[in-house]
Amino acid sequence: MKKYLLFPIGSVVLTIPIYSRLLYKANSGLELSQSDVWTSLLVPLFVIGWMNSKKKGYSAYNLFLLTSAICTALEIHLSAYPSIFLLTTTMIGTLILPVQYIWTTKKQE
Repeated sequence: MKKYLLFPIGSVVLTIPIYSRLLYKANSGLELSQSDVWTSLLVPLFVIGWMNSKKKGYSAYNLFLLTSAICTALEIHLSAYPSIFLLTTTMIGTLILPVQYIWTTKKQE
């Protein structure tokens, strides 16, 4: 495996189970805890930080992902029963950047 694909593949592998667990808890009617607040915030921040190390400066997409992550974390913190739509939007937004990077890298090879 190419060394430069390690982070994007790792991001996808970690994001899917983490957000699947959050979505499962939200669909089941279980309360989300304080650790779920931090998890929903740190995963997108991790991806944003990685993308900013690749490209200098921020993009509108990074702003959207950051806003979505903050809104999700605030909703979990305030109500403990977050919107499934908001969780899904944050999960898809978090997955787009690493998948896009993997896709373009595979096309260039």
